[in-house]
Amino acid sequence: TTLSFGNTTAGATPAPISERVTVLSNHPAGYALSVQRSAFTPSDLPLGLQASAPPGGQLGPDFVGGGIVAVPIAPSNAIVGTTQGPSDAAGDVWPTNVGFAAPIPAVAPGRYAATVTFTVIAR
Repeated sequence: TTLSFGNTTAGATPAPISERVTVLSNHPAGYALSVQRSAFTPSDLPLGLQASAPPGGQLGPDFVGGGIVAVPIAPSNAIVGTTQGPSDAAGDVWPTNVGFAAPIPAVAPGRYAATVTFTVIAR
């Protein structure tokens, strides 16, 4: 999926963009969903994520409270949430908002890109 925040200026915080992450897992002990970013130019832009848990899911400690959390740069990652059992047959939908954890710093004009990776790990 490609997301665009449009044009913005230094000191602004663009509105987050809704993105849904669907997980299909049949592992009886559940799974953990993590997130990280890579290929981000410039690397100091404060990309962030806000998440909600689906039924049967529990948010990771950084995401409790509903605020936008800075997405760590690979190889680090943040646990978005976990489950204690397999996903729903149609998949568990984790509602997220991709945005910025702080106002945009002064950067040269141009296009900027990031790769946000969600990883599912069996528990």
